[in-house]
Amino acid sequence: MDAIATTGPELSAAPELSAALDKLWERFLPEIRNRVAALEAAAAACAGQSLTAAQHREAHAAAHKLAGTLGTFGLAQGSDLALELENLYALDKAPDAAQGEQLAALAQELRLMIESRKRTPEG
Repeated sequence: MDAIATTGPELSAAPELSAALDKLWERFLPEIRNRVAALEAAAAACAGQSLTAAQHREAHAAAHKLAGTLGTFGLAQGSDLALELENLYALDKAPDAAQGEQLAALAQELRLMIESRKRTPEG
């Protein structure tokens, strides 16, 4: 059985990579929060039966972008939640008021996950 390397260039680069990801996270966090806010607003509008076509498109785009972004920052579950939201907003027909609560709960869970992301100790 081969021994697993515990040193070397791959592992010594890990702190630098983590620090770089933390810097990128800080840079893109306002945009990520804006996308979650768009999802929250669309969910509230959906629950109030006032979701516009523009809000529907914006929510779908926001969810799509979050689904593709969050895994990069170690939030694979966040990507899964965003993908679920993307699928709910991707329907040809806008979500109905009954789905508003589900959409709001998913958006809230996504926000909590984003706000609780931990930086690396080196970051």
